[in-house]
Amino acid sequence: MYKYNWLAVFVDMTAKKEHVIIDDPEGLKALYEANCKDIWTGYNNKHYDQYIMKGILLGLDPKDINDRIIVNHEEGWQISSAFNKIPMINYDVMPSNNEEMATVGLKTLEGFMGSDIQETEVPFDIDRPLTPAEIEKTVFYCRHDVHETIKVFMEQIDQFNAMYGIVKAFPDQVSIRDIGDTEARITSKVLGCVKSSWDDEFAYSFLPCLRLNKYRYVQEWFRTAVRDCSREMQQLFNDPKTKPSERHKYDVKDLYWWSKYFYSRSLTTTVAGIPHTFGFGGLHGA
Repeated sequence: MYKYNWLAVFVDMTAKKEHVIIDDPEGLKALYEANCKDIWTGYNNKHYDQYIMKGILLGLDPKDINDRIIVNHEEGWQISSAFNKIPMINYDVMPSNNEEMATVGLKTLEGFMGSDIQETEVPFDIDRPLTPAEIEKTVFYCRHDVHETIKVFMEQIDQFNAMYGIVKAFPDQVSIRDIGDTEARITSKVLGCVKSSWDDEFAYSFLPCLRLNKYRYVQEWFRTAVRDCSREMQQLFNDPKTKPSERHKYDVKDLYWWSKYFYSRSLTTTVAGIPHTFGFGGLHGA
């Protein structure tokens, strides 16, 4: 994406055909309309590429969209509600545990796969139209990244098949448009989860279906740990030696200290012959 030029490279893996579109909104529109019901796969396309493409189809300035996402760190959906007028099924191959976590760049994965890492020779901040030679170099760079994205997709095809399997198995709960969701989100839709707000992360209950048998004492530890720790914190809070001053009572650093105090306790025990440590953040065993 440049100030005066843009280009896009697409590979139709079904038809085994490549499309290179340069500064041609009508050509991009024709490609979109011919494939609007298919799955558009890319690397970070969920947060970037789809909004650039939709912006071009809507007649918006793609460079402005680019800068607002890359420079201003805005989310694409925040830029314009008009993007909703362009339906698109997106599947992002960029590895991520959730939508908000920092993720691995494509160049890093190219290196992991033993590929030749190609960097563009044409700076993105050029303040003039690109020359034919610069456009040719940029096309070469973009084609390389698209082909590497295909390799990443094929390396993790099992993950795609798993998500697609969920869509096929639960047609009443999810559709093909949900295939680009995170695993947590698509699972919540299948299970009919309802979003809830909680004021206290430790105010949890124990499911009646638990069958812990001889490990019932682990559940009891969690129950008493919350109770006992709450009592200890209350005593510390009211003790003149440890009580925070009015000025610091609601200080973020003080709140962080209390949170660390709560999370510091754990239970170490043997489960199935393996030493385990249970805590409020989870369990570890090896």
